Amino acid sequence: MSKRLGLMGGTFNPVHNGHLYIAGLAQRELGLDEVRFIPTGDSPHKRVDMPGTHRLSMVELAIEGRAGFTVSDMEMKRAGRSYTCDTLREIQEREPDAELYFILGGDMFCDITTWRRPDEIARRAVLAVVHRPGDQVGRLEQTCSRLKRDYGARVRLLSGSGPEISSTQIRRLIGAGQDADALLPPPVARYIREKRLYLKQESGI
Repeated sequence: MSKRLGLMGGTFNPVHNGHLYIAGLAQRELGLDEVRFIPTGDSPHKRVDMPGTHRLSMVELAIEGRAGFTVSDMEMKRAGRSYTCDTLREIQEREPDAELYFILGGDMFCDITTWRRPDEIARRAVLAVVHRPGDQVGRLEQTCSRLKRDYGARVRLLSGSGPEISSTQIRRLIGAGQDADALLPPPVARYIREKRLYLKQESGI
């Protein structure tokens, strides 16, 4: 019997409660045996100014004790840009019996035709889409129809919506000296304080 493997990519800068909610939602609705978080290395979509060691450590802390949640540093180890099509290919070669589910938000799903080799992404994994407040349902449906028509994509629209939390919002709060603990897993909030991450440099220091 094949393993149902969910894959969550992202910068996780930092990982927050919204990421964990989405992972749990996909785990339940899709009957996933494992949800694997894969922090990006050199992302083609976002500039990442936080070292991968910190981002990886925060994910490890966030998922500790959560059944079925794991993390991989495979994209951080890869030289050059990290593309989803390459990651899916590598996982499929290593784990040929795994049924892959690529978990992504509605905004990324609607832009997936601009990614490298969207046809290969659609061929190698089921696209598990979590819509967020503000996502246009009509645009999601149009993208779904287009991907099925052009690439034979298998798409699962999950019933729940992800919470309105973003890593950008958290970085801004911390940078402004405000409390973001309610948006973060407690061990991640402690790590950020201990390592003094996301604080703006004071002038003259």
